Amino acid sequence: MAKTAILILVLFSALALAQSAPADFKNGEELYGLCTTPNDKRANSFCVGYVAAIADVLGTGDGSISGWRACLPSSATQGEVAEVAIQWLKNHPENRAFGASDVVAQALAHTYPCAK
Repeated sequence: MAKTAILILVLFSALALAQSAPADFKNGEELYGLCTTPNDKRANSFCVGYVAAIADVLGTGDGSISGWRACLPSSATQGEVAEVAIQWLKNHPENRAFGASDVVAQALAHTYPCAK
């Protein structure tokens, strides 16, 4: 009986933690901070890698994140797509409260629209 009660308690705890998890690990403000921190190669590398990962997702499968689609040219580099995201975040501070993946996808979709 005690084992059953403990198991139920553990399951409910796990469910509560899973429901409180954020949709994104970072929001646009946090990503912008990492991308623009001077002399911090680790933060800047995270930024480039994060944006490159979003670009990779947009280029595979159904190619969308939260409805945003982008068609990057094959010549686009990780540095270029990171700069696109940084400039978008800089120019659209009102969007920084949203999840970083959504904001980056939006930036790439506006910069690299798909042909209709």
